Amino acid sequence: MESVMFTDSEKVKAVEKVVSHQIGESVETRLMYEIFSRALHDAFFVEKGKKGKKGKIATNYSEIIRQDAKRYLRSSMPHLVAIGIEPEWVRRLMKKAGLDIAK
Repeated sequence: MESVMFTDSEKVKAVEKVVSHQIGESVETRLMYEIFSRALHDAFFVEKGKKGKKGKIATNYSEIIRQDAKRYLRSSMPHLVAIGIEPEWVRRLMKKAGLDIAK
């Protein structure tokens, strides 16, 4: 039996798909979900910065975005709670998908 490897992009899409089935159609609900979705993307897809002439500014900025997003995903995720989605359930989905949000 062969082991199937999935890319981070495929893993993120899988988690988004499962979570998105739990939300309603209102504008407010969609907005709350999009905040979570943005953090999920930022945690895994922020382009790594390149060092410029003045040092590490671009690299540090990219890493700050990535770490802030992961910090949000480890938090109580108030935007999901506001629409009735349990953050711990979402973290279990991410773990099952193989998405590491540890520092």
